[in-house]
Amino acid sequence: MTSFGQQQRFGRLLLDHRRAAGLTQAELARRSGTSVRAIGDLERERSLAPQRATVDALATALGLPPDATAALHRAAAAPDGLPAPPTDFTGRGPELARLRALAWAAVSGSAGTVTIAAVSGQPGLGKTCLALRAARDSAGRFPDGVFHLDLLGAHGAGLPVPDALSRLLRACGVAESQVPADADARGALYRSLTHDRRMLLILDNAADEAQIRPLLPGSAHSMVLVTSRRLLPGLETSARILLDVLPPENAVRLLGRTAGPGRIAAEATAAADLARLCGGLPLALRIAGNRLRRSTGPGAVGELAGLMRYEEHRLDLLGAGDQQVRAVLALAYRRLDPAARRLFRLLALVPGTEFGAPAAAALAGAETAGDLLEELVDASMLEPAGTAFRYRFHDLIRLFATEALHDDEPAAARDAAESRMIHDLIGRATAAGLRFHPDGDGSGPSWETATAWLDADFALWSEAARRAAARGMHRPVLDLAEAMHWFSDYRRYDPGWWAELFGLGLAAARALGSRPEEVAQLNYLSWACGYYAGRPADAVRYATEALALAGTLGNRTEAAWARVYLAAAHLRGGDPERARPAYLAAAAAMAEVGDAIGEDQASRHHGVTLRLTGDPAGAAKTHRSVLARFRDRARHPDEFQRATGMNATLTELGHDLAALGRWAEAAGAYRAALTWLPALGDPWHEAQILAGLGAALDELGDPEAPGVLRRAADRFAEANDPRGRAEVLDRLRPAR
Repeated sequence: MTSFGQQQRFGRLLLDHRRAAGLTQAELARRSGTSVRAIGDLERERSLAPQRATVDALATALGLPPDATAALHRAAAAPDGLPAPPTDFTGRGPELARLRALAWAAVSGSAGTVTIAAVSGQPGLGKTCLALRAARDSAGRFPDGVFHLDLLGAHGAGLPVPDALSRLLRACGVAESQVPADADARGALYRSLTHDRRMLLILDNAADEAQIRPLLPGSAHSMVLVTSRRLLPGLETSARILLDVLPPENAVRLLGRTAGPGRIAAEATAAADLARLCGGLPLALRIAGNRLRRSTGPGAVGELAGLMRYEEHRLDLLGAGDQQVRAVLALAYRRLDPAARRLFRLLALVPGTEFGAPAAAALAGAETAGDLLEELVDASMLEPAGTAFRYRFHDLIRLFATEALHDDEPAAARDAAESRMIHDLIGRATAAGLRFHPDGDGSGPSWETATAWLDADFALWSEAARRAAARGMHRPVLDLAEAMHWFSDYRRYDPGWWAELFGLGLAAARALGSRPEEVAQLNYLSWACGYYAGRPADAVRYATEALALAGTLGNRTEAAWARVYLAAAHLRGGDPERARPAYLAAAAAMAEVGDAIGEDQASRHHGVTLRLTGDPAGAAKTHRSVLARFRDRARHPDEFQRATGMNATLTELGHDLAALGRWAEAAGAYRAALTWLPALGDPWHEAQILAGLGAALDELGDPEAPGVLRRAADRFAEANDPRGRAEVLDRLRPAR
């Protein structure tokens, strides 16, 4: 047996002979009946030597004379080392440290059995590179040899176990004529030879657990480093290392080591963008770096990054010679079972960056897709998204899935799958939204469950609404918009989303010719434009249109709501003087139709206009009156609506008292508002309250103030409100 540092000769000999014959790898493959991949691996010294029959076929194809053929056989029969890791190897410090520690433990024999470390992850992450680098670092601890065997797991079932045992026995010094014909006898001889030895064996690119177990050395002082795209859950290991993409700084560093550090340093911003477009995938980064190395003109990094921004070209650009991201992914895709392969490509239809099992089941047309999703995770074609039963694609794998979808799935089947997913997502979102409706029957998910799902899958159900509208699915879109009206008051999401949704709802109502639903959507759209989208002029226009249509229909309730939204449009447009009487009139109109929620909302906002127009005492009086009404369970039987009303009104009362300089009372109002907050669970509302409380405590000289203000800044950041965060930080600076 030999150590890591010795040079393997077979690959060099084969490369020299092929070049002397003037053949390409593809030409030699055709003549010898050997695959291009196998020839490439042999020449790059990425696998142990081939079988005698393969050597004979290669020698014949190369036209070698007897003496050269004999020399090639001698090189094949005496493998003496490992391929070196790539010179541009970057990062993976924690993983290498863990493998070094395992190597120390293995040599001591403290585990009582062979040490097995399994490295897994999606294609292109550099599993083999990590294994080779770890072997180089620890080679000196294994005096009986360090060996590498490519199990060819990406190619179907991989290298047969008897062939693998034969190669290992020959690597252990057994002459080919002495290798037993029987597979069991080969295994017994192998375990006997390795019983007391200190060796490191890399079983690279394993197909499954069954391929690995017969190849484990018989020594408790040995270490086996297994790499596989699969997680290999049935393999008993000492450690599992699940590789992830490189972080941005290491991704740029690898790009520089491949392309040349000067090239990257000259275009640092473009290099960071290019590394991001490569998804932090080492294979993609090396291919991009090699493309840049061949480019001599200035601005090449920015030019390549610009080309890669177009998703339809990205995989084409990530290919050079025998290094192809698409080809690597295609091998993994073809190894999947047919049902998992179909789900993989259908998942390209899912919008957003992550998804749950229900969306996958809808695409597959099945009650559940859990087993198939786990198979895709096990094959490293999907990643767990950090929470139970949620998944995501790597960006480049998603692009490949999109290609596979269009290549392998008939158009009618694609359309049917997407339709199922849209119906499922809209149905779930509608049911969740209705949970917040004050007239709901209390059925369906809890507030907490509904909110959690709507937040987690916002990207999915919002895009489903857009696709449904484009398909002319008017009734589902309209039902969704109606269901979301009350929920929209508790979640900001994207600034323009609610206006977009209620715009889709309005278009759907008009397409269906439903005038009563049209006036409701006009009102919702007015509110969304004024409150979230920062479009007060549009808010006035839609509310005015709703008021006129409600009058035509004789719908006094919608007319009253139109007055509320018209007043809100004036307030959000910076005209509290005009909004004050409008809110008062709206509250009276709500009282006439017996809408307690509408009346108390209008009254609360009337109090806001009093404060803004110079009457904070009148505002406080108004808000105390509204609080008394919200405390009345008979008037507000819906617990969620009552909680949100109490929260909002107590917050406004805190603002009133702060405007009066009554800081201790203001702090008390804000603290009371926080007690009603858990029913909302909304970071923006919490940030508003914490900002007010922190300011009041700051005015009182309370040492708690800085901590409260920092919490407010964090919550504003979470709610994507940079202006609110900046205002809090301005007050926090003197407090420091």
